[in-house]
Amino acid sequence: MAGSGYPFAWPERGRSAGLPDRNGGKGSLVSALKIRPIDSIERIHWTLPPSKSHAIRWLALAAQSSQHVQLDNMGHAGQDTVSMRRCLNQLGVRIVDLDADGRPLSVESNLDDQPAQGSVSWRIEGVGPHGLRPPVSVLHAGNSGTALRILMALCARFEVPVMVDGDASLRSRNHDMMVAALEAFGVKASRGVGIEGLPLLLQGPWKAVETLTLDVSTSSQPTTAFCLASPAFPGAT
Repeated sequence: MAGSGYPFAWPERGRSAGLPDRNGGKGSLVSALKIRPIDSIERIHWTLPPSKSHAIRWLALAAQSSQHVQLDNMGHAGQDTVSMRRCLNQLGVRIVDLDADGRPLSVESNLDDQPAQGSVSWRIEGVGPHGLRPPVSVLHAGNSGTALRILMALCARFEVPVMVDGDASLRSRNHDMMVAALEAFGVKASRGVGIEGLPLLLQGPWKAVETLTLDVSTSSQPTTAFCLASPAFPGAT
């Protein structure tokens, strides 16, 4: 610790161990450092957010199913998951918020397309393997690289141009492997001349290829993306 003297506050453990105190031995105990024992860890009510990695993948799968799929424990979903939800909605997938009793909740119009207040479950109304429709505006993946790559693969089926984008952090990342894979499928990809990797303009449709080589030394997300988009792959049944 830089400077002279003792730290600003000593926890009780430090004082009992014989460490020096300030203020003539009175110490300067900060209440935030107190640790109170509990009777049993089983008595703690844990509320954990859903795994964003799992939730984003489940959303992609459910959207391409031909049924309604309900995802529970979504009350504390993070912004990466919400970004994927918003983009799927732009692709024509209806997602209904449900309360703790399973009743649908109405969502007031908002610019961020956030889940309804009190939502604990999401019901994804799948559109089938070939039911996604091109968006009328940019697909913005926020800060989620997983969502971005899955969306890039999902959009490879469209004959019209689709623009994908992300926040400043996502723009600074390298997307060359995913772009090269899409181009191997016959998808046209274009972007600006600057150093940023986004936004990207993609135009399919993708075409069947016998083999595709992916470098997964830095990330397996391209493999995940194409696996999740494969229900609509040319020739797939």
